[in-house]
Amino acid sequence: MSKTTSGIFEIINERGFHARPASLFVQQACVFDSKITVRNEATGDHADGKSLMSLLMLAAARGTKLTIVAEGTDAEEALQFLGEMIAKGFDEE
Repeated sequence: MSKTTSGIFEIINERGFHARPASLFVQQACVFDSKITVRNEATGDHADGKSLMSLLMLAAARGTKLTIVAEGTDAEEALQFLGEMIAKGFDEE
């Protein structure tokens, strides 16, 4: 059964959602079967969570709030995992 779930997460790492964290996000998003959509709350722009170029176009600096929407059979697991990556600042210090 397909589910849809979403959550809002704040970018906390110093350099924002630049190439390295966006690449890590895409790698992990592609592990899940669910469709992943990411929205920049400040601009309203949407991105495919499985596309690096699409995510980089969000230009999400530190403090930006992103809404992640996951749709599919593993939506809850996808949202939890990807949200934790953001909450941990992609392990950047």
